[in-house]
Amino acid sequence: DLPESDAAGDVWVDLTDNWHELVGWLVSFTVLARMWMIHHDTFATIRRTSSRTILVNFLFLGSISLVPFAARLIGTFEFKDPASIIVFSVMLGLTGLTLGMVIAAAESDARIRRPDRGVWSWRMRHHLLVIPAISVLSCVGALLHPALGVSILAIEAVVSTVVLVGFGGEEDVESASAAGAGGRPQPLVRTASSTSGSSSSVNA
Repeated sequence: DLPESDAAGDVWVDLTDNWHELVGWLVSFTVLARMWMIHHDTFATIRRTSSRTILVNFLFLGSISLVPFAARLIGTFEFKDPASIIVFSVMLGLTGLTLGMVIAAAESDARIRRPDRGVWSWRMRHHLLVIPAISVLSCVGALLHPALGVSILAIEAVVSTVVLVGFGGEEDVESASAAGAGGRPQPLVRTASSTSGSSSSVNA
């Protein structure tokens, strides 16, 4: 809400008093930005989707639309009520879970799962298992101290974003893991350049 007073210096006082809202916005923005990068990376690997994938994607978008409401609760109660952090954590956990369902459906449509990689990809495991676990851990931390609950969410968001930006995506993450184990990583999806290169070799 906009302040009613126009006295000199009140802007900085209001910003200082409402830093809780900034924290809630920053955490939710970081988490959602990282999820949106995963969402983009997932659909960039497929050419068509089924009705099931579209339906699950609507669930994901619906859960995202509730995150600003949950973040607003942090600014309203100013870390004084653990319930606001718990609601915020549950909403982020639900958003991560639905994104994991989107990834599972999209990868099934694209038929990009390989036996040597297992049924669950890295990004699917992270959002179906890790994010809900982090959400539960954040709820427990909020009962001890509201700031602890928010800190757990913030740490997960920052670490996941750094890993995602550093490796670039699912294929790079798993390729780096295979390279570290001494194996020879294979690309998850054949690119147009590799396909054209193979065709040129055959024609030659």
